[in-house]
Amino acid sequence: MSPSLQFRGHTHRWLSVPLGTGLLLNVVVMTQSAWAQEPAKVDAVPATVTEVDNRNAGRGEDVLERFRVTELPPAGSRIGAFVAHPKVGASLVYDDNIYAANRNKQEDFIGTVNLGGRIDSDFPEHKLGARANLDINRYLENTSENNWQGELGTTGTYDFDRDNKLGADLSVRRAVEPRGDPDDLGATSPTVYRAYRGASYFENTTGAYVSRLEGGLERLEYDNLVNANGATVFASDRDRYEPFVGGQLGYRYFGAQQVYLRAQGNQRQYDRNVDSGGFRRESDGYRAEVGGTADLGGLVFADVSVGFQEQSYDDARFGSPSSPIGKVNLLWNPDRVTSVRLESSYEFVESFDSGSPGYWRSLSTLRVAHEIAYDWLAIGRLVYQDRDFEKRSRNDDIYGFDLGLSYRIDRGLFLDAEYRHREQESSTANSDYERNMVLLQIRRTF
Repeated sequence: MSPSLQFRGHTHRWLSVPLGTGLLLNVVVMTQSAWAQEPAKVDAVPATVTEVDNRNAGRGEDVLERFRVTELPPAGSRIGAFVAHPKVGASLVYDDNIYAANRNKQEDFIGTVNLGGRIDSDFPEHKLGARANLDINRYLENTSENNWQGELGTTGTYDFDRDNKLGADLSVRRAVEPRGDPDDLGATSPTVYRAYRGASYFENTTGAYVSRLEGGLERLEYDNLVNANGATVFASDRDRYEPFVGGQLGYRYFGAQQVYLRAQGNQRQYDRNVDSGGFRRESDGYRAEVGGTADLGGLVFADVSVGFQEQSYDDARFGSPSSPIGKVNLLWNPDRVTSVRLESSYEFVESFDSGSPGYWRSLSTLRVAHEIAYDWLAIGRLVYQDRDFEKRSRNDDIYGFDLGLSYRIDRGLFLDAEYRHREQESSTANSDYERNMVLLQIRRTF
C-alpha cells in the first residue's frame, strides 16, 4: 500500500487532489479510493531492495503499522491450506473543489464502497496467494465523475532451499488519473486506464550477501474521452508496453542492516510512433543507486540511497533527461507510543503534459503517529512537493496538511476521520488552487 509515497507497486490513485505537499495528520490506513493521494507515478520496474527489518524484537516498529496490523490482527477464515482475509469499507468525503480548479470551484459529497481482501497459503514451504480490491465511487451532484477502480492479482514463490527462491506476480488493475494531476486530460469524465503486469524474480541469500534479479512486462491502455466541446480526446496515444529488468546486491554488515547496490532498466514502446501532438514518446531509461540501512541505537532507523537516473527519448525535442537522484527514509521512535517518519526523494517522473516528457519531482513528507490510548491513534503529516518540468517553463509547488484520528472499535474494525488541506502554486496560468476535504470512514477486515 500504497500511498505510501513511493513505495513501488502500491500506488493509491483516486479522483481527488494529487498528494501534494503539506501538513498532513493522516488517519490510519484508508481504502485506495476513499482518500485522494498524489498518484505515486513510478517506472514499471518494481522495488528490488529488501527494506530493513524494523520488527527485530520490537525495535524500529512504526506505531502506525503496529496499530494497523500487529495488535489484535483479524484471524481470517481457513479454507483448507489457505487463509482468507476479506475486507469491506464505506466512506463519505466532502470536497470543496473536486476539479482542483483555480476559479468556479465545485463542491460535492463522494461516497465510496470498498470490497476486497486476500487469500494466502499456509504451506510449510513455498507460498501462493491472491488479492482483490474494488472501489466504487459515487458523486452526489457531479455524476459524470462517478467511477470504479479495482485490482486482481496473484503471487507465488517456490523455495529451492533455505537460501534460494523463485517468485512471480501477475496483476490487472483499473484506475483513474486524479483531477488536478498533470496527466488528467480535463475531459467531461475522468481519465481511465488499465494496467496489466507480470513479473518474476530470483533471490539468493548466501551468508551475509543478499542478491535479487527480476524482470517483467507491463501493458497500459487508456480509454478515449470527450471534451466539453464534444471532440474526442485521444488518450489512447498513451497505450504502451513497458518491459523492465532490475537487480540488487546487498551485504548485511550487522543483523538486518545492509549496504546495497541497485540497478534498474526500462523500455517504453508506444502503439503509435507519433502521438496526436506530433511527439515521439518511445524511450529507454535506467537508474542506478547505492545505499544502506542502519539501526542507530535502537531509536532511529534509516534507509538512504543516492544514484543517477536517465531517460532517453526517440524525439530529439525531449532529449535525454538525466540527473543525480536520492532517497531518505528515517524512522524515529522517541517512545513506545510515538513514531516520527521522514521520507524524501528526488527522481524523474514521466508525464504527458504538452511539449514535455515529464518532470523532476522533489517529494518530502514528515509524519507523526501517536497512540493516544490503546484504541485511539492520531496522525500528522507535513508534505512538500515540487514538480519541475523538462523542456517547459512550468513549475508546480504543492503544500498542504492533514489531521486525522482512528478508533479501533473491535478486532479488525476501525472508524476513521480526516481533514485535508491542499494548495498549489504554479507558473502555469490558472493552475493555482486551494482544496479542502473531510473524510469519515468505517472499515472491517476479517
